[in-house]
Amino acid sequence: MDVARVRAQIPACERVTYLNSGYAGPSPVCVVDAIHARLRQESEEGPTTPGVIETGPEIVLRARRAVADLVHVSAEEICLTENTTSGVNLVVGGLPWAAGDEVITFAQEHPSLLFAALVLQQRAGVRAVVLPLEPDDGHSAILARVEAALTPRTRLLLMSHVQYMSGLSMPVEGIRELTRANGVQLLIDGAQTAGQLALDLRYLDVDYYALPGQKWLLGPRGTGALYVKRERIGSLEPPSASMTVSEYVPDWGQVVVAADSIRKLEQPTTSVALRAGLEEAVRFSQEVGPTTIEQRCRALASRAKAALGNLPGVCVLTPLDPSASAALVTFRIEGVEGKTAMEMLWNEERIVARSVDPLDSVRVSIHHFNTEAEVDLLVDAVQRIGERHLSRASRA
Repeated sequence: MDVARVRAQIPACERVTYLNSGYAGPSPVCVVDAIHARLRQESEEGPTTPGVIETGPEIVLRARRAVADLVHVSAEEICLTENTTSGVNLVVGGLPWAAGDEVITFAQEHPSLLFAALVLQQRAGVRAVVLPLEPDDGHSAILARVEAALTPRTRLLLMSHVQYMSGLSMPVEGIRELTRANGVQLLIDGAQTAGQLALDLRYLDVDYYALPGQKWLLGPRGTGALYVKRERIGSLEPPSASMTVSEYVPDWGQVVVAADSIRKLEQPTTSVALRAGLEEAVRFSQEVGPTTIEQRCRALASRAKAALGNLPGVCVLTPLDPSASAALVTFRIEGVEGKTAMEMLWNEERIVARSVDPLDSVRVSIHHFNTEAEVDLLVDAVQRIGERHLSRASRA
């Protein structure tokens, strides 16, 4: 891939070393231009004039199709959302639950997933089973825990594809085999995958997959998508009546909702401009190629893990095996709080990272637009931070 060409389209690359796409990625100019163009059209011509309002659904449909093509499913199985969490909540809140049902998730999951399980437990009498999970857990150990936790009352397993704290890549295929054999539905949080890993949801055979637009896809905030396997759409209850799939009856006798249409889950009033930005973000990713992006991300992450792991006093928490991790790299500097280290990286080198407070560590998200030189800059900066701490500690 032409890294220089990609970087030339992302203005942030000229100003900072951006290693935080796992939180929110810097949008390329084409994404911003697509949003501006739509907003400008609505402003100059009026948002409900015929020439403007008629193109809105077309833009939304193109965005839905773009996401569907990216993950190899049909557009009729994609619901556009505002973020990953909203997609998760559409499933958790839309399934019929009974007291005594069980849902399985993991410790170290994103708070939105843990909170979803907790809400089910508090409001519907569903038993939330939270399995232990550590950054260095192997796939066989994870699968053994899942198999032991499954019972006849288990309805749903809820988990991240890639763990946001550590970058641990979960054994989705093995877990899917277990859930399928036991009649359990599988909901995957793909916050750390879409735009970083090449995804084929038809091959993974998951029931539901929620993803964001603003992270590795480099799209605008306020965008995302939920995949629902076609045969699962009818069983999900919409959170509210959507005029996009409702038949308005003048005498208020009845509102008919298309039960088998995934559009019943979408909010009817959303920003067309943001959907235009999402479409362009997916196009930008597809132009480079998901497989090319994944290979480069893994290579850069491996370079970072190897170099950081050789530094005195630095502990890399992310699995070193590329097959068990992705492009998130989490590490701890001995004696330096994660938040302090993150602030030092910014103040001294203008490196954008984030801290992971539960692990008292720093997490970097290394994307395809990053360079080997930027990885080396990170390693050098971490080395200096560690050496200064060791020097102060020895004088004390």
